Amino acid sequence: MAKAGGGFDVVDVAGGGAAGYQDAVGAAARFNTPIGLAFGPDGALYVGDVGNHCVRRVALDGAVTTCAGSPAKGRADGVGAAASFDAPVAVARSADGRLLVGDEAGHRIAAIALDVAGVGTVATVVGATLPASGVQVYADGPLASAVCWQPRGLAVAGDGTVYVADGRGGAVRRIDLAKGDLRTVAGTGEAGALDGPGMQARFALPL
Repeated sequence: MAKAGGGFDVVDVAGGGAAGYQDAVGAAARFNTPIGLAFGPDGALYVGDVGNHCVRRVALDGAVTTCAGSPAKGRADGVGAAASFDAPVAVARSADGRLLVGDEAGHRIAAIALDVAGVGTVATVVGATLPASGVQVYADGPLASAVCWQPRGLAVAGDGTVYVADGRGGAVRRIDLAKGDLRTVAGTGEAGALDGPGMQARFALPL
């Protein structure tokens, strides 16, 4: 809220105090490392609650509920608590109204379709194939076979194209949901700090 003399007042909408996991209203709610934020088509705020491995919903009245996932980390599609994430660090709203989630340690991007109560049905969009443990890899191509490595940032352009900061992949990727395709637009997977066109550029842990 803007102040008469300039600047803004900062107020807590939900949560506060010690980290934890609690669905409740306002200050009684608890989060554990909330990072990603996006408004859903219902006007509610959706939060990537990284430490609790779930996506939370903050209604206009400050009531917090769990949209999808639970504090038990995993990597599964499903409805509500039957779905699971492993560090859902990024949240963005797609052009079709779904929520997109960068599931960092799950090495995938998932889409959440919301029902009228804000409960989400989770489906993997990119990352159906889990990279081998300890092997840094990413692969362009059809979404069903494309691979990402710790996606940490998401942004949706005006034309609906989704851009991904592939953290450990050291690249910026582009998802065309209509065509079902993922392509790298900058970086090669080799960490560094180098300006240049497209595949000559280098990033280190892009967020």
